[in-house]
Amino acid sequence: MPRLTLPLAALLLITVAAVQAAAQSDGMEVQRCVWRCLYASNGASDPAYNACVASRCSEQALGLTPDAAPWTAGVTADGTGMFAGTGDPVQGTSLYVICQRRGATYLGLFGPEGPDGQMILRVDGAPYPLAFRADGGVSHYALLPQGSPVLAALQTGREAEVLNDAGYSLVKVTLSGAGPAITQALNGCRP
Repeated sequence: MPRLTLPLAALLLITVAAVQAAAQSDGMEVQRCVWRCLYASNGASDPAYNACVASRCSEQALGLTPDAAPWTAGVTADGTGMFAGTGDPVQGTSLYVICQRRGATYLGLFGPEGPDGQMILRVDGAPYPLAFRADGGVSHYALLPQGSPVLAALQTGREAEVLNDAGYSLVKVTLSGAGPAITQALNGCRP
């Protein structure tokens, strides 16, 4: 598998950092809610404080469910390709579809360290074995041949997860919004 250029990897790592920062800001929103409850009560021992936190400050109550990271699409830093991806705010990892103009398409996994290896992409429970190559220590890429069923599954599914050979989940993301983002990226790579 050809190595991706450093600018592409750098752009994607910056995007990964932005997704992770969004997840951290979600955590700060939960903390701000707790502080608001504390301010509106007679202290942490007040039952009203505990009721406020329980009813108003969960990620669900604030609309910050862990699988709510949006799918985004864009041009690679070197301008030779496009990407579509999202992050797993729980594990701090990210999943991307990356294509090079008039070239190859890859599934990229960012965050977990490890060697080359066979991994399983599961989309709505359906397994897709993929050979991932390590690149740069915390990124892995699997070549997706033209017409790969993986792309169709990612564009139409509800949830995706990548498991290593030991069955450990490396990334788990919602596919809500993935279809339009992946289509945008792939269309940008066509001649």
